[in-house]
Amino acid sequence: MRLKEKIGIFLAAALLTLIGFNFIAAPTVDMMKIGKQAGYEMIANYLAKADISAPPHS
Repeated sequence: MRLKEKIGIFLAAALLTLIGFNFIAAPTVDMMKIGKQAGYEMIANYLAKADISAPPHS
């Protein structure tokens, strides 16, 4: 293998790794925000109360 091929493979692997971890972490940020808002209350109960108080969709 030439050096250019090795560098290309390394850059492709690094790019895929960064993109993959961003897709994994994206939903986690929302869960952390909801957990902070809920405080010590169970998240399922907090979300159930939030659904009840939201206006119905038309």
